[in-house]
Order: sequence, then structure tokens, then C-alpha cells
Amino acid sequence: MGTHLQRILWFIFLVLLQVLVLNHVHIGQYATPLLYVYFILKIRSDATTTSLLLWGFALGICIDLFSNTIGLNASALLWLALLRKPLLRMNSKRDFNEIYTPSQKSMGFTGFLLYISIGTLLCSLPLHIVDNFSFFRFNEILLQAVSSTVSSVVCILSLEAIKTEQV
Repeated sequence: MGTHLQRILWFIFLVLLQVLVLNHVHIGQYATPLLYVYFILKIRSDATTTSLLLWGFALGICIDLFSNTIGLNASALLWLALLRKPLLRMNSKRDFNEIYTPSQKSMGFTGFLLYISIGTLLCSLPLHIVDNFSFFRFNEILLQAVSSTVSSVVCILSLEAIKTEQV
């Protein structure tokens, strides 16, 4: 029961942080940190695809409701939730049947950095493509996605360092 309550509290914390603070941060008019991606990326390795999709949709739709962008974040998080297991297998040196929570400690710094970088980019790119609803400004969309990914990865690594220090 403790892990479910902890997961729900993280869910609420990340939604409030994203909606109240990070959605208003625009670095150079391009980068907006997407810290809520951290929630999907940190779910244990034995989570089913169905549960990942349900958590991703719930998180995305909550952020969409508060941000008045119905469907944008939900679709991006569903895409990430669908691709998370292959991404985790690709970046982890562990056995497929081993159960662990993705972190710097369990995956190593390089593996974890690649995992969160690719995962955040897989969420950021469709989000910005659907948000701009155009392929004519592809360079600008790519710049937005990459800069949002970099700012998100910095925030995720900072949060991961804080969580590791407390435990």
C-alpha cells in the first residue's frame, strides 16, 4: 500500500509543479521543462504496458485539463508509455526478468542518462509536432523539442540527485 500512496503523491506533486511553475518557464522562447515525464520513466521495470498506458493517460489528461491543451500531453505520454519497455531494455544492462526501478544506481549514470534523454525526446517531439500542427517549420519544432528535452533532462537529473541524497 505504501508504494501506491507514494506513487499517487508523486503524481499530484509533479502535476502541480508542471502546471503551476514549469508551464510558465520558457527558456529562450523554446525550452519548457517537461518534468512530468519523470513519473513514467521511474515506474518499476515489471509494470505492464496496460498500467503504463493508464498512468500515462491519467497524468497527461490532468496536465491537459489544467493547461487547457486537451489531448496534447496525453497523446505524448501515451506514446512514451508504449515505447518505454523497449527503451528500458535497450539502455539497461540487466536481465529482462529482473525487477528494478530505473535510476542512476540501478542502470549506471550513462545508461540512465541515455534512457531519460531518449525517453524525454520521444515525449517532447510528438508534443511539439502536434502543438504546432505543421511540418513547414520543422527546424523550429526540432529546436523546441531538443531544447525542451535538454532542460527536462537537467531537471530530472537534479530531482534524481535530491531523491538519492534523501534515501
